[in-house]
Amino acid sequence: MRKKNIEVVHYPSLIPFIIIGVIYMIGTFVLPMYKFYSYIILIALCVGIYILLRKMNVFKDQIVEIEKPIEYEYSELEEICQLGYEQVESLKTLVVSIDNVELINNINDIIKTSEAILNLVEENQSLFKKVRKYFHYYLAEIIRIVQQYDDFEEDSLNSQNTKISKEKIETTIAKANQSFLDFYNDLYDGKAMDVNVDLKVFDSMLNKLD
Repeated sequence: MRKKNIEVVHYPSLIPFIIIGVIYMIGTFVLPMYKFYSYIILIALCVGIYILLRKMNVFKDQIVEIEKPIEYEYSELEEICQLGYEQVESLKTLVVSIDNVELINNINDIIKTSEAILNLVEENQSLFKKVRKYFHYYLAEIIRIVQQYDDFEEDSLNSQNTKISKEKIETTIAKANQSFLDFYNDLYDGKAMDVNVDLKVFDSMLNKLD
């Protein structure tokens, strides 16, 4: 799920104002409103009751969370994040059609890691150069091979070549899952220097698939 940029807003309860309004109306019938002091008494009474009600905290304020759009410092970062969120949604759609439980778990982990990377880079936008290739290449490759796996699962003959290809993809996704998590942890700890180095294990797995 996309991270929300939340602003918490407090709205005072309207009930104290309603009570004060009722008291003021009653006062206009009880006091001689043609006398100036009647207005002073009513205003003082209403202010005093309002302060008392607020201090008693009987009527709670309404607390509303407002989602604010994230402001990106770099246009390229905005493009990367939009791509990343689209890729995550694509994986969520694809995973529904997969039958292999272990593969499903690995894909779901990759989705969570990708969302965490997106959240992290939106909080610390200076990291965007380190994640460009993650979304432009690595996650795109994950989507490609998951789509291939989905096609293989639809092979009713389940030939030997299909089985071998599926096993290679399952192994690659599992390795990618761990590589992506390691990359995120390094990125979070400020140790990730180059995505090409951090994900070299996944690179080698992709080369074996071709």
